Amino acid sequence: MNMFASAGGVVELWVTKTDHYTSKTTGEIYATVQSIAPIPEGARGNAKGFEISEYSIEPTLLDGIVFQGEPLLCKFASVVRPTKDRFGNITNTQVLVELLSVGKEVYATAPVSRPAPSQPAARQAQQPAQDKPADPAKS
Repeated sequence: MNMFASAGGVVELWVTKTDHYTSKTTGEIYATVQSIAPIPEGARGNAKGFEISEYSIEPTLLDGIVFQGEPLLCKFASVVRPTKDRFGNITNTQVLVELLSVGKEVYATAPVSRPAPSQPAARQAQQPAQDKPADPAKS
């Protein structure tokens, strides 16, 4: 008995891309989502920044993910089950099977909109170029 086939959980992801394709031989539809997540400090030696991960997903769930110009926070129920990739290899893979929520705000203290850059800072950047005197001696 494969003990991993029934394991499941809840996964919260910043989804950045959805994709799907149909197998020409079997007609089966395969779907994936790509997400971005910060790398936890100390997780992989000295790695810093963000990592991109790709997950298999039930194709019917893609309709619930509608982008509006930025990554979308989604919460999924997932299970680990044997899946066949496009090359015919079978592996135990985490598959997203249910879309629990879409687009909830996670940072309650963060401002919703970014403040516009101040006008004086923009003028200071332009001012040195404008203040240079023209040298009439050069011809």
